[in-house]
Amino acid sequence: TMQQRRPPAGRQRARPTSTQRRPGQSRRGRGALRSAFRSNARNNGIFIEENKSLDKVFAAARKTGALRLSNKALREVPKEVFALNEQQNLSSEEKWWECVELTSIDVSNNSLTEISDAIGNLGDLKKVILSYNEIQRLPAGLGKLELLRVLKANHNKLSELDGQIFPRSSNIVELWLQHNSLTAVPDSICVLEHLKSLDLSNNKLESLPERLDFCRFLSSLDLANNAIRTLPKSLSNLQNLANLELACNLLSTIPDLSRTKLTQLDAHQNLLDTFPSLPQSTMQLHLNNNRLRGIEDAVKLENLAVLNVADNSLSKLTPGLQKLQGLKYLDVSNNNLSKIPGELGLIDSLNVLKINGNALRAFKKSLMGADINTLKKYLRTRIIGDVDEKYVQDRKANNRRHLLLDAGASGTVSIRKRNLRKIPDDVLQIPDLHTLDASENQLVGLPDGQMQDTLRVVRMEQNSFTEFPMALARLNGLEELSLRKNMLVAFPIKHAMRCLKHIDLRNNRLTTFPTGLLSMKNLQYCFLGFNEITRIPNLTFMTSLDTLDVSNNRLVTIDDGLRFLPRLQNLNIENNSLRAIPLEIGVCSGLKTLQVSGNPFRMLKHRIIQRGTAAIVEFVKNKIPLDSNLLHEGQRGSGNGAGRTEGKNVTDTEGKIVSMKQEIADLTVQLNSVRISNAQKYALKKKIALKRANLIRLERKMREDAAAS
Repeated sequence: TMQQRRPPAGRQRARPTSTQRRPGQSRRGRGALRSAFRSNARNNGIFIEENKSLDKVFAAARKTGALRLSNKALREVPKEVFALNEQQNLSSEEKWWECVELTSIDVSNNSLTEISDAIGNLGDLKKVILSYNEIQRLPAGLGKLELLRVLKANHNKLSELDGQIFPRSSNIVELWLQHNSLTAVPDSICVLEHLKSLDLSNNKLESLPERLDFCRFLSSLDLANNAIRTLPKSLSNLQNLANLELACNLLSTIPDLSRTKLTQLDAHQNLLDTFPSLPQSTMQLHLNNNRLRGIEDAVKLENLAVLNVADNSLSKLTPGLQKLQGLKYLDVSNNNLSKIPGELGLIDSLNVLKINGNALRAFKKSLMGADINTLKKYLRTRIIGDVDEKYVQDRKANNRRHLLLDAGASGTVSIRKRNLRKIPDDVLQIPDLHTLDASENQLVGLPDGQMQDTLRVVRMEQNSFTEFPMALARLNGLEELSLRKNMLVAFPIKHAMRCLKHIDLRNNRLTTFPTGLLSMKNLQYCFLGFNEITRIPNLTFMTSLDTLDVSNNRLVTIDDGLRFLPRLQNLNIENNSLRAIPLEIGVCSGLKTLQVSGNPFRMLKHRIIQRGTAAIVEFVKNKIPLDSNLLHEGQRGSGNGAGRTEGKNVTDTEGKIVSMKQEIADLTVQLNSVRISNAQKYALKKKIALKRANLIRLERKMREDAAAS
C-alpha cells in the first residue's frame, strides 16, 4: 500500500473552516464554484467592454451627428439612441450645448427584429441604414422624418410596408428594399416626388402601383427577380428614367419607353415575344432568354453598344444592323439562325460577336473559334460584289477624315505605324497643331518650310533619319523633341530651339556630345543613352538641367561643371569606360538619383554602389582633399539643389564648417611633423577624429536645414 504523505516536521495541516468547506462539500465542488465565479467575472467584463464600446460610439455621434452601430451583434436598438443628447446620457466631460443632432443612423449587419417608433422623434435624420438584419416591419415613425433622404432596409424579412411611412411631405431620394419578402408596394410610394433611385429586386412582387409616374425624377428602377407579369403604363411618362432592371420576371410586354432617357435595359429571362420600343439614347440592351422572333427595330438605336439577344427564337438577322457603327458587343447565340449577314463585318467597332448554337449553313466550323478580325473579314467576303477592297479604301478615307477632324479640334495628331515615307501635306497644314507623333514609320526627311510654328511637341521615334531634319530647327516654340531609335550621327543645331525643355536622342550613332545643347538654358531633360559619346564637356550654362542620361556610351572623361548645375537631380552614367568618378560629385548634394554601375572604377567599390546615391556621394566627398577648392565651392557656390542663390551670405553653420576644416588641415600638418613623439601623434589623431565627427554632424544639419527650407 502507498504510504500517506505527511506534512513536514513542525508544520501542521490547516483544517478547513466553515467558509472554506461546507458539510458534505467535496474539493471538486469548491473547484466548480471557483470556475463559475471566474466565468461570471469574465462575462461581466465582456459586458462592461461592450458598454464602453457603445459609449465611445455614442460620444462620437454627439460630435459628428453620425451614429455607426453596424456589426455590433445587437438584438435591439439601445434606448440611449432615441435620447442621445439628454443630460442623463452625457458623460461628465460632455456639455449638452456642444452636442449636435443626429443626421445619420447605421445599424446594419446586426440581429435586429424591430425598430421602435421612437425613431420618428429624431427629426433631423437624413439617412437611415437598416440593412442586413431580421426586421419584419418598418416603424410608422419613419413617416415623421421630413428631412429623410436615404432609407436602406434591404436584406431583411419585410413582408409588407405601412403606407404611413411615405407621407406627401417626404423628401426621400434613395430607397432600397431589395432582398425581402414583399408581395405588394403601397400606393403611397407614388407620392415620393423627389425619389431618384428605387430598388425592389429579389422580392415576391406581382404588380406595381399604377401612378408610379408621379415619381417624376426617378432615374434608376430595379425590379429584377420578382414575379411581375405586367408593368404600369405610366412608366412611359418617366422622362428621367435612365436605368431599368427587369430581369427574371414573367413579363410578356414592356410599355413604350421611347420618351424616356433610358441608357440601359436588362430584361433577360422573361416571356417577351416582341422587341420593345426604346429611345435612341439606349446603349446597353440585354434581352436574352426570351421568345423574340425579330430584332428589326434595333437598327433605330444609333447609340447601341451592347446587344444581347441570345437564347431566343430568331430566325434571321437584318443587314440593317450595319448602321450601328458604335456596336461593340453582339450575342446572337442559341437561336434559329441559318446565316449571318455579311454586313456585320462592316461594323468597325464590333469587338465581340457570338454566333455559336445556331444551325448555320455554309459556315466554316473553324471560324467559330476564330478571332473577331478573321470572322469579320470572312463575313465581308459573303457580301455580293468585291466589297472587301472597297471597304478597306473607304475605311482608310474615313480614318483620314476623322484624324484631321480630331486634330483640328484637339491640336494633336498621331500617325504612328503607318509605313509612311513622308508626312502627308494635309497633316502639316492643320492649323494650331501643337503635338505631332509620327513614330514607327519610314521617314528619312521632312519638307522644309511646311512645319507649323505652333508645334510644341514632336515625336519621330523609330524612323530612318540619318541626318537631323533641319525643318525642326526653325520651330522656335518647340519644347519637346524625341528622335530616339534613328541613325543620326550628328546634331548640327547651334543657337536655335531656345525653348526646348526635353530632348531624347537615345539609340542613335552620335560620337560627340551635341554642342548645340550647351547653350540651351531652358533644357531640363536630356537623354543621350546608347550612343558612342566619349566625353562630356563643361555643362555650366545648362542651368535648368534636371535629368542627364548618358548611359551605355563610351565615356572616358567628364569635364568639370557638374557642381554648377543647381537643379541637377538625376544623373545616369552607367555602362561606360570611366576609370574614375568625378570628385565634384561629392559636393552635388542635390542629387537624388546617381547611377554609376558598369564602369571600371578603381576606387569606387561595388558594395558602396549597392548602398545607393547618398552613400556614393558621401564616399566621393570623403576622397576630396581638405585643401581643395571643391569643398569651399560646394558649400558656397551653387549648392546643387540646396536652394541657395549666388551672392547670399554664408550662414553661421557654414562658417563653422569652414573654420573646422581649417583646424583639421592645421592638425594634419602637425601630425606629419617628424619632431613629435608617438604619444603626441596618438593625441593628434584622436583630436582629428573628433573634429571630423563634429564636421560630419554639422554638414548633416546644414543639409537638413536646406531641405526644410
